[in-house]
Amino acid sequence: MKAVRAKPGLFRDRREAGRLLAEKLAAYADRSDVLVLALPRGGVPVAYEVARALGAPLDVFVVRKLGVPGYEELAMGAVATGGVRVLNEQLVERLGIPEQMIDAVAARERQELARRERLYRGGRPPPDVRSRTVILVDDGQWGNVRALGEHTLIPFLEKDGQYWGPAPDDETAIRELERLLREGASYLVFAWPSFWWLEHYTGLHNYVRRLFPCILENERLIVFELKR
Repeated sequence: MKAVRAKPGLFRDRREAGRLLAEKLAAYADRSDVLVLALPRGGVPVAYEVARALGAPLDVFVVRKLGVPGYEELAMGAVATGGVRVLNEQLVERLGIPEQMIDAVAARERQELARRERLYRGGRPPPDVRSRTVILVDDGQWGNVRALGEHTLIPFLEKDGQYWGPAPDDETAIRELERLLREGASYLVFAWPSFWWLEHYTGLHNYVRRLFPCILENERLIVFELKR
């Protein structure tokens, strides 16, 4: 696969970018095997111009990010047209995300993916890409997916009592809780889908259950009052 990239800020709009991109792909014009696929939404106007210039059919390739539970802006994988599911196994293992939680996120995103495919295609079946030369067009906004494989170690950071990334072990998590206690924290709140902390950090879970009363526990929240 060869990627054709352009620097940002060089075009008036995406349609102009598509017309210029099509010039670079002139060798694929008027070929019966060529299919142009666009990643919605930003890739569609670019791909439209490419397909029009090359005389090729245009369709969409819908992708939905699988966000890390509790930190949805961080991708742990993706689902896509055709039943595709990919995971960053290193990230999943590093964060200790349970399989059932991954399945729940994937099921939710597959529902949204199916809804969008119906919207974009109007009931038409997805294209058959077997024995086709596929030109896949996006709008250059997928840098986070590329970076995902390069930066899998998410640091354990705290800001205003909220956490980014996992603790390396139970002892670190307990020390951090003790620090928050010394600084006057009153409650420890686990909001779904961060319940996996209690499953993964069993030492922390036992410590909290033993020392602090649980004042609320339902399918959305688990709240401990930090008083002894």
